[in-house]
Amino acid sequence: MANDPAKNATFVHAKHKHVEKNRTFKTVKKLKKCTQKGMPCHKLAEKLDRLMCQASGCAKKKIAKRHRPAESKTLTVESDWSSASYWYSIVALSDVGTEITLSAYKQNALQGDAVLADIYKVFGVITVFKNNSIILQKIAIKNIETTVDLDLANAPDIAQTIAVTAFGLGMGCYMKGLHTLKIKETDRLVALKTELEKLGAQVVITEATLQLAQTRVILSNINIETYNDHRMAMAFAPLALKTAISIKDANVVSKSYPQFWEDLASVGFIIK
Repeated sequence: MANDPAKNATFVHAKHKHVEKNRTFKTVKKLKKCTQKGMPCHKLAEKLDRLMCQASGCAKKKIAKRHRPAESKTLTVESDWSSASYWYSIVALSDVGTEITLSAYKQNALQGDAVLADIYKVFGVITVFKNNSIILQKIAIKNIETTVDLDLANAPDIAQTIAVTAFGLGMGCYMKGLHTLKIKETDRLVALKTELEKLGAQVVITEATLQLAQTRVILSNINIETYNDHRMAMAFAPLALKTAISIKDANVVSKSYPQFWEDLASVGFIIK
């Protein structure tokens, strides 16, 4: 036939590669009869599948889900490490001996922001893992003149918090790997530079880096713009431990941490 479906379509049945020749010949012979009857391609494919199964001796099996009584289990969902960053900053900007415990965190975390535990050592914060919780403790900073050098390509969301912490302690910092910050709720690099400089900082940014110079000057009574960015509001809030500030559009925190201001009030911050 000019339009023989068997010539125009390729059918593969991987389960039947080792069919004996005589069985294959009988299968092809039966298939030829089907093509002569003008059987549609999809029907031809189904027929081929059945014939090949018969030739190889295979059989179809039905698989059903086994129903079991529901088992009672307790699952612990790890808390968000980026939200923990604000508490790391609070402890870092507090007096030596300050201690805060956060629940539902584990040492072998999969979240990229868990690098906070290592990063904040340079800011005088040690992390103690205990019973699925972390205890943040403030100790003396070994070298306040240190300029922190970080690659945050795998944890860019904590860059704002780190920059504010370093500024509040009078330390310099250089962060790279920040290219994604330009396409968040706002251009976070520009926003950081603008708001930090209002407080007296010296900041240089590129498309993927931020450099903060050491300074001892922190201006007071500055209104911090949040740019509709929840992380801008929460990153700058801990700076209230060093100077009087106001956070505009404070309710923006509802995106990721609705009870943020209540939690700050619970540890002694005065929220007006």
